[in-house]
Amino acid sequence: MKRTLSRLFAAAMIAATIVGIAAVPAQAAESRGIIFSTINGNRRCVDVPASSTVVGKKIQTWSCHNPRRTNQIFETDAPLYNEITYVENVNSGLCLAGWANGSQVTQELCSHPNTSWVVRGSPELNAGEFFLQLYGTDRCLAFPSAGTANGTPLITWTCRYSRTNPEQIWKVTP
Repeated sequence: MKRTLSRLFAAAMIAATIVGIAAVPAQAAESRGIIFSTINGNRRCVDVPASSTVVGKKIQTWSCHNPRRTNQIFETDAPLYNEITYVENVNSGLCLAGWANGSQVTQELCSHPNTSWVVRGSPELNAGEFFLQLYGTDRCLAFPSAGTANGTPLITWTCRYSRTNPEQIWKVTP
């Protein structure tokens, strides 16, 4: 059964009190959520361009829609912080996939090995903030060069687990 992205990231609310990146159980929360970042005062959401359902479509950031559009709503199947999870778009049914350092994130079939992610915390983060690390690698979901324009491609980049790298810090809104 699918667990919600919001449910998984509810554990991020405890992240500020965690020493290191220890596992923390998730708390009950909403059923779905949008993943967003605030860089240089600009709030940007993870976005599937034109609500595409095409495998291999490159993922970008865009102004967060209100009311929400399904191309910006994601859910996951992991019940706990620091467990392997998929991040699935509710519109396309496809999952975020990461690649080599600096490569753009795409949406792929959730069975693809590059669609496994781990939510990480850090004592430097504020409540509700997290890093999204590509499983089995040292790469995290990131904005390239902390770009803030609509349409900025999302990439994977070496995880730095630090507040000084805002391009890798994410939050979820249910």
